[in-house]
Amino acid sequence: MSELQDNIEEIQANLAGDILTENPAIGRSFVAPNRVRPDHYKGMSPAEQEAILMEQATQRAQKAELSAAKKADDAAVDQQMESMRQLGAYNDAQVAALRAEMRKQVMEENQGLAKTQFDRNSFLKSQVYTNEIDSSFYSQFNTTSR
Repeated sequence: MSELQDNIEEIQANLAGDILTENPAIGRSFVAPNRVRPDHYKGMSPAEQEAILMEQATQRAQKAELSAAKKADDAAVDQQMESMRQLGAYNDAQVAALRAEMRKQVMEENQGLAKTQFDRNSFLKSQVYTNEIDSSFYSQFNTTSR
């Protein structure tokens, strides 16, 4: 009977002991309280689990904030680039219009010069150079050896 009583007491001690109840306090090292003993580790306490969950939530919030800031920066850069593109297109249009105007002025100036040259040549042909040169004019050259 005492053996049966000893067995019952041993079973009761094991059921109520720290090993089967998974008491996280037995996993702590005696050397330093922040270290755990791997052979006795029974898992994290609810406070540790809550601390990890809170840290993860904080990290998620920081990542979302960082992502929103990056998205805002990208939008600002895109807006700046679009305004620079529009400004460049406007400047290109102004340069093209200025070149067209200059081309038109050069063309008009060339037309005026061509008309002046035509008028001068017409005047010279009709008023100054009225006599035609005949072959006797050319025969007078190279007639002497001197």
